[in-house]
Amino acid sequence: MHTAYIALQRRARLEAGETLLVLGAAGGTGSAAVQVGSALGARVIAVAGGTDKTTYCARLGAEHVIDYRDGDLSAKVLELTAGKGADVVYDPVGGATFAEATRCIAHEGRLLVVGFASGHWGQVQVPHLVNRNYSVMGVIRAATTGRSGKRHTRASSPGGARAGSGSWSMKSFAFEHLPSALEKLLDRRVTGKLVLAVTSEEERSA
Repeated sequence: MHTAYIALQRRARLEAGETLLVLGAAGGTGSAAVQVGSALGARVIAVAGGTDKTTYCARLGAEHVIDYRDGDLSAKVLELTAGKGADVVYDPVGGATFAEATRCIAHEGRLLVVGFASGHWGQVQVPHLVNRNYSVMGVIRAATTGRSGKRHTRASSPGGARAGSGSWSMKSFAFEHLPSALEKLLDRRVTGKLVLAVTSEEERSA
C-alpha cells in the first residue's frame, strides 16, 4: 500500500477525475494502486488476467477492468478514454506490457515504473517519449525516509486520511508452506499480497 500511495500521490500527483491505468492490478502492489487511485478520486482502469482476477479488481473499486488475455490492451484503453489515453500508468509488470502501455498513455501523461514482474524492465523509446510528451518516473518505497516517510506511512495505512476505507487484501502462508506458496505465485494464482509468516504453526497455537 505504501508503494502505491507514494507512486500515485507523491510521484505522479494523481488528481481527482484523471484516468489511472493499473497494470498487474490483481497483484500485491497493483491491487493497492487500484484502491489508492479510487480513494484519490481517479477513474481507475485495471488490467488483470482471467475472470477471477478481473472480478477481484472490480470489487476493489476499478471502474473498468480489462483482461489482458483478450489482446490489444492499448486499443481497449483508447476506446475507454475516447482516444485520449491514460493520464497515469502504474506499471509493476514491465516488458511487453510496458511497451503496450506507452501506446495508450495520454499526451503529457505520467508512466510510473514500479517493478518487472514479467522478468524484464520496460524499455523506454526516447523518440516516442518526446513525440508524445509524457514522463517516465521510477518508484521505490525505500527512498522515502525521515519525516516525509513517516507522513506517507500514516496516510497510506488503514484508516489513514487518504488511503480510503477499503481493507488490504493479503494471503498469509506459514513458513513451512513456502514451497506451495511460491508455486501459487509462479502460477499466478494469488490475488492481493502474499505474506509469509516466520513463526511456525506450533508457535502460533501455543
